[in-house]
Amino acid sequence: MSADSVAVLFCRQWEQSYVLLGGQKIGTAGELMKVYHDYKPDHTLIISNNKDSTKIKGTWNYDPKKKIIILMINGKHDIIVSLSDGEYVQKIETPNGATETKIVYKPRGT
Repeated sequence: MSADSVAVLFCRQWEQSYVLLGGQKIGTAGELMKVYHDYKPDHTLIISNNKDSTKIKGTWNYDPKKKIIILMINGKHDIIVSLSDGEYVQKIETPNGATETKIVYKPRGT
């Protein structure tokens, strides 16, 4: 996928759908806390939620060789390992030996 195609598909608002822990679906995002990611064409992102007005800023970059999107949030790197029109999967940076954690997002409002 070209960088332009990634930007067209990726630059919109997304909301957390569910979490995968060790490859197993462990839950869906309820109304208690919804997390939203808003990706901008200038390679910035804003993370917010439905509980307070806190907004976290970060950046994103597409690596065409590895075909991943790298997120930089508060000095921590996470990666988007899968992207389609209706979903993306974010792999969370975890300590060595910790169970692999992924969060699945869908376009906001769908």
